[in-house]
Amino acid sequence: MTECHTCSEVYDLLFSVGSLLLVVCAVKLLRFAFCNTPKQYLIVTFTVFFFKYDYRNASETFLIDYFIVSILLSKVKMSP
Repeated sequence: MTECHTCSEVYDLLFSVGSLLLVVCAVKLLRFAFCNTPKQYLIVTFTVFFFKYDYRNASETFLIDYFIVSILLSKVKMSP
C-alpha cells in the first residue's frame, strides 16, 4: 500500500514538473516571437528539419524541441 502511495506522489511530482516546463517553454516562445522575429523563422526552420530528419528519435514535442534549439543557437551567437 505504501508503494502505490509513493508511485502516486512521484506521478504528481512529474506531472507538476512537466507542466512547469511546458509553461516556461511557451512563454519563451511567445516572448521570442515579439522581440526577435527575423531569427525566429530561422530557428523554427532549423528545429523542424533537425528533429524531422536528423534526430527523429530524440524529438519530444515541437515546443520542447524549439526551446532547446533556440538556446543552442543563441549560444552559437548567430549573426544577422
